[in-house]
Amino acid sequence: MSGVTYHGSVKSKILVSFLFCGVVLCAHAQDAIKPAIDGYVTSITSAGNFDVNGLHVVAEPHAQFVLRVISKEEQSDTIDESLAGKLQVGDAAQIYGKADSAGVFHAAQVILPQTPPTPIQGTAVIQAVNPSTTDMILESDGYQIIMNSTTKISYGAHIQKGDIAPGMWVHYIGSWDAQGRIHANEAKVTQFALTSRDKKLRKVHVGDNITSAKVDAKLQERIQKVGEKLIPVFQKNLAATDPQKINFQFFVCDMDLLHVPEALQSGTIVLSKRVVGFLQNDDQIAAVLANGMAQILEWQYPYYDGVQLSGKGQAQALAVGFFAPLPIAALAPIPYDSTINWNTPLSPSGKEKARVALSLMHDAGFDIRQAPAAWQHIGAQYPKPSKSKALPQPSIYMIRILAKEYHAYGENSSVENVPASKN
Repeated sequence: MSGVTYHGSVKSKILVSFLFCGVVLCAHAQDAIKPAIDGYVTSITSAGNFDVNGLHVVAEPHAQFVLRVISKEEQSDTIDESLAGKLQVGDAAQIYGKADSAGVFHAAQVILPQTPPTPIQGTAVIQAVNPSTTDMILESDGYQIIMNSTTKISYGAHIQKGDIAPGMWVHYIGSWDAQGRIHANEAKVTQFALTSRDKKLRKVHVGDNITSAKVDAKLQERIQKVGEKLIPVFQKNLAATDPQKINFQFFVCDMDLLHVPEALQSGTIVLSKRVVGFLQNDDQIAAVLANGMAQILEWQYPYYDGVQLSGKGQAQALAVGFFAPLPIAALAPIPYDSTINWNTPLSPSGKEKARVALSLMHDAGFDIRQAPAAWQHIGAQYPKPSKSKALPQPSIYMIRILAKEYHAYGENSSVENVPASKN
């Protein structure tokens, strides 16, 4: 049946049945039956033996592999058994089948949906500039952004044509190239401008009693060392008087309910001793710290993506005009969708933090493949030990970026278990 193609409206409900050796297989329309798993390939063992969203899938002997091309008005389904051997980590996949008692999903049908490419755009600080003979490559927004003679570039006030440097900001519109980089069709480069709100947020900081006798001094020293290594070069080179300069400080507290890095625009990042205990090595610690650093570097406000400070913390901050220190108790374990709502796809700012965190780790020499594992370990324990084998959404998104942008899983994108780094 390889190569059989079906066309139809996305809104229509089509049910096509095939009989293979007594097994009835169905090509489901998008609106007909919900897949057992809908997500992205996160690991590949062999053809027909892989993980989607961290859940293990085994294709039945006569399983259909369907390439579904979706446009605005139509979808086209092509059955092709050879797709089983062409899967790559990061591919979108929908699995139709059932799980056995061991939690392994036996797939009767695997649909690989493809949608038309859409422009990619964003605004972010430029972390590094790498000129080449023909292109300028910006490290920004967690991407490698290519600008060349075909890019329409404009400049903000006080920037001369061609003057592009780390610490400036870029708004870009572009598309992926074959190497996993963003080719910018348009770009505007501007200088950083500190608003009155920014100035207030810069003065928000926690009190001096973050650490306690319950936090080992060596652990605190370790966290500070890992954090300092992550600080990007452009930040280290900024003058102390530069409004964009961040005085990063990294702390461990014994507040067990603090489950994600609390990051304040003043540069303070706090991890709980409990969270550190979930992590296996410095690379995984770096992944969590880098997430908080990304929020600060991209000036994502604490309320940008949901609530990060508790109601009490917000009230205290607003009451004093953001000028007084906050007690550590005001930092809240309130879930917000960018980080720890494990089953909800990341918001745009959550994705940006994940990408920028990977770039910070990469530039600092940490093992970026450990980042998905870090969030997996936290997700397995918070808010209580979980029996689910599914990966949290931050891990799934990072695996996609690692596969597409960093090519972290080999030429065939087949991935084995990544060993923990020895550090």
